[in-house]
Amino acid sequence: MILQLQTKQISVFWPAIKETIKKSCRLDKMYIDRYLNHCFASLLSNNHQCWIIYTNDNNNSNINGILITSLLKNKLFGNLSLSIDHMYAFTKWNNDIITVIFNQFVKYAAECDCTEIIADSNNVKAIDIAISLGATKETTKLHYKI
Repeated sequence: MILQLQTKQISVFWPAIKETIKKSCRLDKMYIDRYLNHCFASLLSNNHQCWIIYTNDNNNSNINGILITSLLKNKLFGNLSLSIDHMYAFTKWNNDIITVIFNQFVKYAAECDCTEIIADSNNVKAIDIAISLGATKETTKLHYKI
């Protein structure tokens, strides 16, 4: 199951959210605290959205993963995109979970009048799954540290 957290729930789940950001972020350690503060404020102001992936087993809820999204507006054309900014699985996700996440994001993006869902990943398996669900690989980012 997938649940979008309300802003008042962010503080309760912040330790797990923070772990998600740290594990999925490719920032130098010297910037991570500043970035975490930015993300916390952005989630509290609803500029980013947080999604909890969970299962209910024997009346116990288990967090399987967390995703953080944002709505990006193209300044030139004015169209909106749903951006998957951070994603981390605490347990292995099967195809059923991935399909539920995908369908929820397609529904949410349509409700927000988005024209696309975008994500950046260096995880080859995640890219292959996204392509199997109909995504196209548009660009490749290169980074060179100075």
